[in-house]
Parts: sequence; C-alpha cells; structure tokens
Amino acid sequence: MFGEVDRNLILASAFFRAAATGMLSVLLGLLLPLRGFGAAEVGIVLSVGFVGMGLGTALTARVGDTWGRRRSLVLFSTLSCLGALLAIYAKDLTWMSLAAFLGMFNGMGRDRGAALVLEQAAMPSIVGEGNRTRTFAWYNIVQDLGHALG
Repeated sequence: MFGEVDRNLILASAFFRAAATGMLSVLLGLLLPLRGFGAAEVGIVLSVGFVGMGLGTALTARVGDTWGRRRSLVLFSTLSCLGALLAIYAKDLTWMSLAAFLGMFNGMGRDRGAALVLEQAAMPSIVGEGNRTRTFAWYNIVQDLGHALG
C-alpha cells in the first residue's frame, strides 16, 4: 500500500488535468480560428489529438505495468506539457497537429487518456479494500469538478 499521500496526489492530478482538459477544449475552439485555421483544419488538429490520445492509451495498456505506472505517468505528463508548449508557438497546421498529437489534445472536454487509465489501475493498490469505493467516488467527484471549472 502506498498510502494517503499517493492517493491525494492522484486526486489532485486528476482535478488539475480535468480542469486543463476542459479549458483546452474551449481554448482550442477559440484560438485556432483566431490563428487563421478553417473549420476543416480545426477538425484535423482535434482528430490528430484524438489519435495521439488513443495511441497513448493503447501504449499504456500494452507496456504501462512493464515500464511502471509512475514512470509512465511522468512520460505522458511530459508529453502533454511539450504538446501544450508547442501549441503556444505553432502557427501552421503541421506544427499545431504535432502539438495536438504529443499533447494528446481532445475536444471532448473530458479526460480519457493514458494518465486516467494509469491512475485507475493504481487506485486499488493505494487504498485498502474498505476505502476503494469511497476513493473512486472522490476520484470521479474531483474530475467532474475539474471539468466544470475548465
């Protein structure tokens, strides 16, 4: 058992990631047209982001436990940050698509990526049997609050 500190870290990261995901879906819809992207190009960027998210999740399913959950979480968090940084400076479709792919952007406003899968897989080993339902309930509550804030 990892304990309360790990549980709280997972809950906090779920909240902040959910808020960022919610904000990102709105900001992409506002930012891309301001940068001159047409509707088709916005669709391409969001689709490439979904592909990145899907591949990240599939990679997690395949090797997440082999690499280790913490190492995998750090990897996917780093890729998301790199994608976000690249998106700040990307001016054309190629660079924005690369940013969306690396950052695993999605326009759903809901977190459905690799980090979510890793956190949910780790939860049972973090808390005892008697607290699992409560912990998963709080996990979903903080995610919903984060999405609402975003």
